[in-house]
Amino acid sequence: MKRYITIAVGKQEAQATLLEESCFSKSFWNALPVEGELHYAKIEEKEVFFMIPLFFRVEEPKPVTFEQGTVAYWPNRQFICIYYGEKPLSLFGYAILAKITGNLEGIIQEGEEVKFHQGKKVCIRRGRNL
Repeated sequence: MKRYITIAVGKQEAQATLLEESCFSKSFWNALPVEGELHYAKIEEKEVFFMIPLFFRVEEPKPVTFEQGTVAYWPNRQFICIYYGEKPLSLFGYAILAKITGNLEGIIQEGEEVKFHQGKKVCIRRGRNL
């Protein structure tokens, strides 16, 4: 059964499909909701992230490719990262968590606002089956 999450940032809500093959997806699902303050990744660009007060082990860190709408976990900093750039970006040590399937445009809008106003509230919670 597919699981869905809702990502709420500012006035926008996006829906994402949780990737079941992820080694920690069940643990993440059970920990929801998670909240934090969103920040813009100035070096990577087109990425926002927030720290969660949980640690999930990633079995085998390996290079992954972030495509537009990728939600990932970076265990080195306990960050949930939301990538909304148009070009694929390959990074090492992340685990892909979910893919945004609804209202990516809203996340892009909020992400661009976070570039200038850091600390916007974000909440990821269990979504409803579509």
